[in-house]
Amino acid sequence: MKKHPKPRSYFIKRVLKKIENKEHRGVKEWYNERCYGNLYKWKGNKVFKLSVINDFYYTVYRHLKKRMQRVEIDHIIDIGCHKATQSELFCKDYQYIGIDNKMYCQHFFNCNERNVTFIFGNFPNEINVDLSNSVVITTGALGQKIDPNMETESGKQALLDKLEQSKILYTNLSNPIFEELKMIFKTVELLPNDTCCFVN
Repeated sequence: MKKHPKPRSYFIKRVLKKIENKEHRGVKEWYNERCYGNLYKWKGNKVFKLSVINDFYYTVYRHLKKRMQRVEIDHIIDIGCHKATQSELFCKDYQYIGIDNKMYCQHFFNCNERNVTFIFGNFPNEINVDLSNSVVITTGALGQKIDPNMETESGKQALLDKLEQSKILYTNLSNPIFEELKMIFKTVELLPNDTCCFVN
């Protein structure tokens, strides 16, 4: 039976409850600072709402649920995952792997969940992950100015070669390597909220 996507408010409430009751202290403190010490005022705090489950990730979740139900997927690999509250969208149905650099993040949400794994390092040079049967998600990380792969042409090409191995790739339409990605994937679908889906 086809599973319909749940509303974003469902996931935001779950994230709030977990942060309040059982999450790593560093994660809880980080969000508390952004909510002025009151996590449950999220409805009146646009910044908090967007940082928990933003438009991009919810668009990816809905697309996977509606359009990719029959695709066999081993992992969701989220490169540049930051605190990874968006893992709540995926961890019940998929194995979720979050990747980020210690410069940007030291504590992760859902770190104790059975289907969730986190890896520190720069992708792909410092991380050996098989992408062949996986969905890769990246927003604001790969291909951007902060991405060390973009410092040289050889680094950029190595990044593209690695991403080509993925079954499905979600990124931003505004990603600087968008045109190069179009050349190496079989199909591209433009989605709402500055989101696109590449499929091999």
